[in-house]
Amino acid sequence: MQDIDTPTRPQHQSAAASNAQATDDAFLEKKPAAAGNQYTPHALSLIASALLAACGGGGGGESASAPGFNNSPQAKTDEEAARLLMQSQFAAPAAEIAAVRSTSFAGYLQQQFAKPLSQTGWDWLESRGYGANATLDKYVYSTTIADFMIWSQLMGAPDSMRKRMALALSEFFVVSLNSMEIDWRGYTITAYWDLLNQHAFGNYRDLL
Repeated sequence: MQDIDTPTRPQHQSAAASNAQATDDAFLEKKPAAAGNQYTPHALSLIASALLAACGGGGGGESASAPGFNNSPQAKTDEEAARLLMQSQFAAPAAEIAAVRSTSFAGYLQQQFAKPLSQTGWDWLESRGYGANATLDKYVYSTTIADFMIWSQLMGAPDSMRKRMALALSEFFVVSLNSMEIDWRGYTITAYWDLLNQHAFGNYRDLL
């Protein structure tokens, strides 16, 4: 039989492919589920590097890392700390900048992974009486209450990195309130949002 040549990986792969491989390698190094959302130091370094490189640069793509930034294990300036925050959550307040600078990038990520899940979207709706009998006719077909809940969580929840991750996942697994022909559609989308938050830092296969 004729030998078949096996394709070989290009010697110089793109920055995006390199970052994706680094992130995959990091998640493969995650410790068993019994230990919680704990990652090895090497895995955290890879995740931090991939996060910081993902939105950086924008030039010719000759390098997979941003000079003077991705290769540093800790933010040397407020600007570097703010860049990490803006790529991993929604704002960069002074207190969070100080928190990033007080530890390594990997250490800060581990702190965020360890934060407990804040108030669920379902509990937020219940705390405002949207599910009470008195409001049944008004909100049974409402979609706006889910919008109110999600915006409140994105802007004010203490676990903002988890919320940023849940928002990203919602853009992979897209659903629409406009096409839901069911009762209590606001609560339905809220249950979905809570599921994404619950698994935001978990295993992608478990979420599927």
